[in-house]
Amino acid sequence: MLISAVFPITQTPWVEKGITAERVSDGFVVAWQDLRNGEGEIYASFLTDKDIKLFPVATASPSSGEGIYFSCPTFASEGNHGLFAYEVYSSCLDTDFGYCSSIDYTTVDVGATNEVIAAGGLHGCQCPTMGYDYGFWYTKPHLASSGRYMLLASLNETFSMGVVYTSIVADLLKPNGQILYTHNFLPTDPYTSMVMPPAVTSRRDGFVLVYPELALTNGDRDLAIVYFYNGQAVSTKKTIELDWDLSYHPIPEIASIGDVFLYTVGLSDGNSTGVLVFEYPDIPADIFTLSDARRAFPVAAFGKFYIFYISADDEIYAVRYDPQTGLIDSSGVPVIITPEPITELSAAFDGEKIFLSFVQNEDIYGVFLDSDLQEINNNPVKRDAEPLITINPNPIKGNILKAHMRIPEEPVGFEVYDASGRRISTCKLGLLNGSEVMIELPGSIRPGVYFLAAKTRKKIYRTLFIKM
Repeated sequence: MLISAVFPITQTPWVEKGITAERVSDGFVVAWQDLRNGEGEIYASFLTDKDIKLFPVATASPSSGEGIYFSCPTFASEGNHGLFAYEVYSSCLDTDFGYCSSIDYTTVDVGATNEVIAAGGLHGCQCPTMGYDYGFWYTKPHLASSGRYMLLASLNETFSMGVVYTSIVADLLKPNGQILYTHNFLPTDPYTSMVMPPAVTSRRDGFVLVYPELALTNGDRDLAIVYFYNGQAVSTKKTIELDWDLSYHPIPEIASIGDVFLYTVGLSDGNSTGVLVFEYPDIPADIFTLSDARRAFPVAAFGKFYIFYISADDEIYAVRYDPQTGLIDSSGVPVIITPEPITELSAAFDGEKIFLSFVQNEDIYGVFLDSDLQEINNNPVKRDAEPLITINPNPIKGNILKAHMRIPEEPVGFEVYDASGRRISTCKLGLLNGSEVMIELPGSIRPGVYFLAAKTRKKIYRTLFIKM
C-alpha cells in the first residue's frame, strides 16, 4: 500500500535484482530478475496510486527446457502496450562451451489484467542469427520507444567477429512487435574492444544509440553516437574521443530532453561516473565526472536531467543538470539516507512526479519525488478515485483532442508538454461545454507521448495522451 514516503514494491525471501522502472499510461512498471524458483525469472509490478499488482513476465517451466535462466530485463511501452526484453541463458549440450545466450521478449497489455499478448524470441523474427546459435552470446539488452516505434540494442559476442552491437527497430503497434529493420555495428578493433553494453533513448523523430569504440590495442577511447529515424532504415553516425578509463563491465545509461542527451557510465576506480552531454546534431556540449558515484541513473523530468546515483556509502544522492545553464548542484543532494546498503536503482517520470525504485537487502522499494527532490508523503490507496482529466479517444488522430474534466475549477488555459516535462506549446480552446472540452493541438506536434496540462488559477492538472 502506498501510505508512507518510501513503500515496499516486493518483499520476499528470494533474491530480486536487475531492476528497471518505466512510465506507462496509467502508472509505472517495475521489472526485475527474480530467483523465487531457483532459476532466474522475470517478474514485474504495475504501480498506481491505487494499487500494486505483481505479474510474471518470463518464467522457467519444465516445458521450456532444463537450464533456462532469464536476467537483465528492460522495458518500453506505447501507452499501456508494453514490451519486455531480457537475456536468456540456456544449456547447449551440443556446443563445446555448455551454454549460450539470446534475447527474448514478452509483449504485455499492462493495466487491469496485465495480460501477456505474445512471447517469443527475436531470433524467430527475421533477425539474422539472433538465437541459440553456436558461438553467439547476445547480452545486455537496452530498449527505448519513440511514438509507436521501438529500438532494441544488445551486445553480441561472437567467435567470428569479436564484439558486435546489434540494433533492431520494430513497430510496437504491429502484432508481436513487427521487426522493421536491423543494423549491426562493428567496433574499430572488435577483438580487443572493452565489452561494454550499448545505451539507447528516444528523440523527437527516432532514437539515439551510443556504444564504445574502445580499442585497447591502439589506446583509443571513443564513443560512437548513432541517430536513427522512425520507420526508416536510415542512420547517421558520429564519434567522440574521450579520456575516460572505464570499469571492466560499466553499465551505461542515457536520457533525453528534446535533442539534448545525457549519457552516464561507470569509471575504472569503481566510485565515480563519467557524464557526457551532447546535442543533436553537434557533439559534445559538456563532459564532467561525478565523484563518489559508483552507479548512476539519469532521468529527464521537469525540463531538467536528474542524475541519481549510489554513493560509496551505499546511499542515494542526486544532482540536477539544466540543458540551458549546465550543472545546478555543486554537490550531491541526499535522497535516500539509510544504514542498510542500496545496491541498484532506476527512475521514471510521469509528468507530475519522479518515481525512484531501488534494491535494498534484496527487496525492492519505491518513492515519489517532486522537482526539488523532496519525498512526496501520504500517498494513500484511493480505490474510489477517478481520473480528473479523461481523454477519449486516446491515442488520438489528427489535431483535435476531446477531454472530460473533473477538476474543481474552470481551466484558464491548456499547454502540451513532451515526455521529459518540457513545454511544447499552448493550445487553442475550441469548445468548453460544462465538463466537456475540445482542444486544437498545434499542427507541429509529431506522433509520440505527451502530457496535456489544464491550468487553473490555483493549480495545474496533467494527463497523458498519445498522438498517432
